[in-house]
Amino acid sequence: MTRNYKEELSQHVENIFKQYITPGVHICDLATGGGKSYTIGKLTCEYYPEYFDRIIILCVQNKLVSAMDKEIEKFISSPQSKIKPTNKLVVENNSEVIKKAINDSSFSSLLEDINKQIDELKGDAGSLSILKYSYNWIKKTYDGLIGLIKIADSNNNEYINQQIDEGEANLRKAVRIFFDNYTNYVEKSSKIKHVSKNQILRKFPNLRKVYPQVDYKDKKVLLMTVHKAMYGIDPILSDKIKLPDFSDKSKMGSGQKGKTLILFDESDQSAIAIR
Repeated sequence: MTRNYKEELSQHVENIFKQYITPGVHICDLATGGGKSYTIGKLTCEYYPEYFDRIIILCVQNKLVSAMDKEIEKFISSPQSKIKPTNKLVVENNSEVIKKAINDSSFSSLLEDINKQIDELKGDAGSLSILKYSYNWIKKTYDGLIGLIKIADSNNNEYINQQIDEGEANLRKAVRIFFDNYTNYVEKSSKIKHVSKNQILRKFPNLRKVYPQVDYKDKKVLLMTVHKAMYGIDPILSDKIKLPDFSDKSKMGSGQKGKTLILFDESDQSAIAIR
């Protein structure tokens, strides 16, 4: 009878990874091709959700994030999976997120949401002026960023990419300020103590499409680069979170178990990137 060494190796690696459910730092040093990514993808869907509320997978490069995501996709819709496809979020670089939102017109739809909600608010022109000003700031910044992206399509260079990064940061800042102003206005005018994230997302459904990270607390699996984790996720409606915050219940959301598993793919390279 022919022995299948690949299956034996896979089972051996899986047995090792299944031990990583106790608090602490665990290191698995396997050669390339040893089946780490495959095993992580499988256990993320079928095993780790029994022990952890959230699983965060960090890679040193975007292409490795994509590769890990593909491994998870192999198992996430299987009958054995304990999570759903909607429970997973790949956190991309800010500039890539905004380019997609502009190209698929979801940011344009968000602007329509904002205009509609301002029109529906009850108040005199003076009290609504700050919201209208905030909207105009977003629109002006958005128009400028569209121009930069069009230039990059025909003449992509480091300077243009730097301008796009700055434009994206300014646009994100403008969006954050609008929702801060909107929340303050609604709470004061309607005497509501707290406008929740879900209330805002119901009023502005395209905000989730433009900035998927707004829902990070509702996700059981997060994938991103180490650099992104160190730089931070900007959820727009709450404070930015960084790598040290990922195990903080108050910032990541709490569940019955209240545990977070953080997996570093290529831990030696991740350590270098963190330093």
